Amino acid sequence: MPCLEQVEAHDHTGCIFLDLEGNRGLARGCNEYSAQVRVDHPGRFGFYANLPNLKTDLEGSLAEVEYALDSLKADGVCLMTHYDGYYLGHPESVKTFPSIVIRTDGCVPLGSFIPLWKELDRRKTTVLIHPTPPEGYKPIPAQKYCPCPAFDFCSETTRTASHLPDSVDFVVAHEGDLSG
Repeated sequence: MPCLEQVEAHDHTGCIFLDLEGNRGLARGCNEYSAQVRVDHPGRFGFYANLPNLKTDLEGSLAEVEYALDSLKADGVCLMTHYDGYYLGHPESVKTFPSIVIRTDGCVPLGSFIPLWKELDRRKTTVLIHPTPPEGYKPIPAQKYCPCPAFDFCSETTRTASHLPDSVDFVVAHEGDLSG
């Protein structure tokens, strides 16, 4: 990626709270907006593409990877550390590709992230990992002086980064993780 003054990476946690089409539309709208900012300010901005919710819409996420990288010329993609407790770097999702089994809760199985990793690897895509609050996080009164991002985001990033595939280049947000 060329040296740019700023790279756009929207906090895309909003792409997981809507229905299927809403998530897809929000991700697409953010990506098209970011691409336009780059066009309006050549050489100044780049962007990492947002994807719909990987946990519930792997197909839509793969389609958005194709659109964002091929049509919008995104510099990479932005993924959250986990999607409702489904961590990107869990060994099960990286090292093996289990047969696809639809869970009773309707969510994709953890190993189903494999097609995404294979596609990102095939394209030599840079991936920005952005932390999210830990699964089940509930603020406590003392945290008004010590908010979640101050400590928990580093732990979330470490949980994910410790098992990411070697074949994909990563940018880890907020000065990295606790592992090094």
